[in-house]
Amino acid sequence: MIVHLSERIVSWQVKKNILTEDDMALYQYGYEVLINQVINILLAILIAIVLHAPMTVSCFLLCYIPLRSFCGGYHAKTHERCTVVSVILTWLACGMTHVMEIHNLIFLVAIAVVVSGIAVFTLAPVPDQNKPLDKDETVRYRKSGRLIWIVEAAICIAFIFILGEVAFAIASTHLIFSFMLFLGSVKNRNK
Repeated sequence: MIVHLSERIVSWQVKKNILTEDDMALYQYGYEVLINQVINILLAILIAIVLHAPMTVSCFLLCYIPLRSFCGGYHAKTHERCTVVSVILTWLACGMTHVMEIHNLIFLVAIAVVVSGIAVFTLAPVPDQNKPLDKDETVRYRKSGRLIWIVEAAICIAFIFILGEVAFAIASTHLIFSFMLFLGSVKNRNK
């Protein structure tokens, strides 16, 4: 569905002389990624509405997307699988936050910070066949990913005492992200 829609958009743009035929494959892939991201975000918003968890879903998206962009991780083989994985991860983040017990918050945040820090500093960036990285890109992405993680971890720690739900949402996101980073590394080793 997404591939077909992106093909139609690009074909229309070629007919209107907005794009050239030489660029069709590149723009088609770009539209596939864009459409998939829009679908995933709309589904995340739907999950936030259904589960009455706008804060958790917002924290999840605001933390997960930048980390994912610079650190990589597991990539599904199709856009449909990607959407299913995204829905599961968003739902999981909401579920983890709903079962949180406030008296364990400091312990849980500490574990999330340690686990995610180890994952980001030892594994990231995790490339994919659709997003291979050369040496310079690897260095840039590693630095950016680590900086993003440091900022998010600091915000998470600061929010322990201000707004525990936000701290736990960030911590949950970091644990989920660490798992996806690990899965991406395993997938790459098995190729």
